[in-house]
Amino acid sequence: MIERKGFLLPIVVLVALAIGVGGGYWLGGRGAGKGNAPHTDNAAAAHVEGEKYTCGMHPFIISDKPGNCPI
Repeated sequence: MIERKGFLLPIVVLVALAIGVGGGYWLGGRGAGKGNAPHTDNAAAAHVEGEKYTCGMHPFIISDKPGNCPI
């Protein structure tokens, strides 16, 4: 019985590890940035009429179209 317990423990640990890694991959978004958002080749193609854009570093800069910060 002791030999069987010694054999079973590593298998249980490996299965639990595989489930943990697989679950983390699944819950974490299946890889960073892969297939989570529609792909656009041009930033202007994503422009929506009436939408306002701000600079991440300068939130007081507001523009009607996407692009680089003027500062």
